[in-house]
Amino acid sequence: MVYRRPTQVGPAHMTNVAANAHNCWLNPKDICLPSLTQTFALVLAVTASATALTMALMPYGGPPEELQFLFHGGAFLIIGFFFAVSLPHKPWGGLLLAFALGLTIEGVQHFVPGRSASVEDMLANCVGIASGGLLYAAVKFASARSKSAPF
Repeated sequence: MVYRRPTQVGPAHMTNVAANAHNCWLNPKDICLPSLTQTFALVLAVTASATALTMALMPYGGPPEELQFLFHGGAFLIIGFFFAVSLPHKPWGGLLLAFALGLTIEGVQHFVPGRSASVEDMLANCVGIASGGLLYAAVKFASARSKSAPF
């Protein structure tokens, strides 16, 4: 169990954060278990971003042309969702980070032999990021209704 330091002396004033974990994401002053989830989400978001950037720097050898939209959208759904989870007080900031990554990747691809920047890829990135944001909002809404904290 994780406890927050009491403001007054005595066990009556100690807050059992594990029992009240569903409130942790609302109060940034609480030290709580969901903060570990936020850290893990940030690690996943950075790992997915690094993977996407690495793949963008490779000479062409990616998925077939008809699957490009699906792959871009899926990758950025994951990246957008995990960046939003890692910044629960400003999830839109996480989505903006994912958008900046998408712009960076498309800009860098212009200089990679066999690759090119494309409006279709950026559109797929944006659809994925928006889907990740909607997934984040749906999970947050569902957890608020059930009074549990997924992150």
